[in-house]
Amino acid sequence: MEPAKLKFNECINEINKIKIQEVIEGSISEKQILFFIEYLIQNPNIKNILEIGFNLGSSAAAFLSARTDTIVISIDIGIHSYVKDAKKVINTCFPNRHTLLIGDSKILMRKIELIYPNFKPDLIFIDGDHIEPTPIIDLRNALYLANKDTSIILDDCSIANGYAGVIQAYLEVIKYKEIDVSSTKVYVDGITGWILMKKPKAKTEEVQEVIILQ
Repeated sequence: MEPAKLKFNECINEINKIKIQEVIEGSISEKQILFFIEYLIQNPNIKNILEIGFNLGSSAAAFLSARTDTIVISIDIGIHSYVKDAKKVINTCFPNRHTLLIGDSKILMRKIELIYPNFKPDLIFIDGDHIEPTPIIDLRNALYLANKDTSIILDDCSIANGYAGVIQAYLEVIKYKEIDVSSTKVYVDGITGWILMKKPKAKTEEVQEVIILQ
């Protein structure tokens, strides 16, 4: 894991040099960075990654640092000027391995198959707009693009301190048995957290208790 962490830190050091004159939205914790890197190292079958919410590129950098064969497509609404600057840094650190689509995730996710017909996401990371109805639309679009082996990570979904729209989206897909709750894992990091989930292996699968890792 050390080479991956070193590569990530090198990229973040360059991102930190960007001159930003506006409020930065969102952040990523060290625990989550290490989780992303370790998860990709432990799951070499995950190569194609779809990310909703690029922002400063920290999570994309983690995905790309984990291994040399990962490919990331990010979707971002692009309202902040620093997004394009961060994209330039990612291009320098990871040439030809990252694509940034600027636009509304609610629309672009449904067009991924048309734009990139050969891109089948092995992992989908959702960290976009947290206000309803976007989270449930993003999550259901992710489930549409996923197969039973695709890992889906829903960020900022801590029951205690998560965003209401994100939590509501998670509870809704549980209610309608759209995810395999038996394999769902909730990760807590201070006041935030994220949830790892997959589609059901069979529609008749019974919902079981969520596993919570602290």
